[in-house]
Amino acid sequence: EALRDLRCLKQFFELYIHPTVDRFRSKIARKVRFADLWYLFPYGEEVFLASALGAEARSSFTQTAESGAYQSVFRVYDLSGGRLQLSNPNDSEDESNNNFQSSSAMVRIDPFHIMCYHIDWDSKSHSPVYHKIQIKPFEGERDITSLDVYPTKYHKDFEPIRQQLLTRGRKFLKLTKPTHMRYYGRTYDSHPCGDNSSHSLSATSFVESEVMVDFEQSPRGWQPNFGLDEFLIYEIDNVDDWPVTFWQDKEHNLNPIFLAEFVFMEPEDTNWLRERARDQNSFLRDWNLYQAGHRTEPIQTLESDDDLVLLPSRVMGYSYRDRTFNAFNIDRLEPVTAKSEGFDGLALPKGHQMMVEALVKEHFIKKEAYEKHGRSAPGMDMISGKGRGLIMLLHGYPGVGKTSTAECVAQSTGRPLFSITCGDLGLDPVQVETSLNDKFRLAAKWNCVLLLDEADVFLA
Repeated sequence: EALRDLRCLKQFFELYIHPTVDRFRSKIARKVRFADLWYLFPYGEEVFLASALGAEARSSFTQTAESGAYQSVFRVYDLSGGRLQLSNPNDSEDESNNNFQSSSAMVRIDPFHIMCYHIDWDSKSHSPVYHKIQIKPFEGERDITSLDVYPTKYHKDFEPIRQQLLTRGRKFLKLTKPTHMRYYGRTYDSHPCGDNSSHSLSATSFVESEVMVDFEQSPRGWQPNFGLDEFLIYEIDNVDDWPVTFWQDKEHNLNPIFLAEFVFMEPEDTNWLRERARDQNSFLRDWNLYQAGHRTEPIQTLESDDDLVLLPSRVMGYSYRDRTFNAFNIDRLEPVTAKSEGFDGLALPKGHQMMVEALVKEHFIKKEAYEKHGRSAPGMDMISGKGRGLIMLLHGYPGVGKTSTAECVAQSTGRPLFSITCGDLGLDPVQVETSLNDKFRLAAKWNCVLLLDEADVFLA
């Protein structure tokens, strides 16, 4: 009898399971049933979220950042749900559980959950960011490309999108280091997966300014939830109302024990398949080694194109004109180049322009020498290492060119102009000193020309 059952099981695999798997692997299938979604999304599959790409495109071309997800490509690392609940619906469990979708009192199907990730930068290392996508139960068959999410291999014209994502991914890798750029467009107010960020990035705004891309100095609120949430579900499910009964003695004198028959929802082989898929993924393997302390070097570069397409379309940085940290659309960032003719339109008294240019040039020569050799260049000062900064006090009536002089210095050297006012620093002495220290630290780190506008307020 057991042999007949095993032959029946083998026949079921050969006639249904194997052809179904082959049909989805070879992309022959164009439609899918809800019960077959497990075959459509194997571990490690690259999936496409069409609605996110649309939101991102609208943000790029119409200058209105959309709330919600704008990350369009993910990689599957775990699956859950999508199964018929075997328990009797009349069991004592809560009937109001919203996790179950039912078309009748006797049929309850759990929504299908896809646990996937994209790759982001946490200011030290590339790390995965978890995202869960849900597909609600449906009857009959549906076109695969009509689903909210589907494998990229089923997209009829994904290659141009992939090339765009690769170009963006390579640009993202360069921007993991502090970079002076120019930005024109709307900022994002949410994480790539659509999760709302903290109050530090609570609103979108239009920015037309030079910016400094710097993940490390951005407020902590920008960070998504790095890591992979684990869904190791080993719960058991009741098969029927007929319990297995056994007595505690051979004579059946003692009270019998009743045990229901159970089926495990998460068998051990499923866990083994998931772990094997992660071990075969070089990025996840290196990330796991780094998290466990077996790898000392963080993941600072991505070699595979398959990993590059998972990088987000936003970077974090500081807008010099708005004096705020923002989430910038990477497609709206352009490089900033130095303009040697920066002083040409500036009207200064005779000799002043030459003096300013000479001071600035000498300062940067000394700065480069210190950064290269670890010591200051020889100078006229008797005290070594003194006066490594360059401070100019510009005074005069409004309109004589004080601010313009600072702008020309920044433009001619290709460095950002970091302008601050009393509104950025406050009026309380302790608060002013703390704010000034923070601004000076950022200006030194970003190699800025720092303009302290209306300095007489603080001098007074």
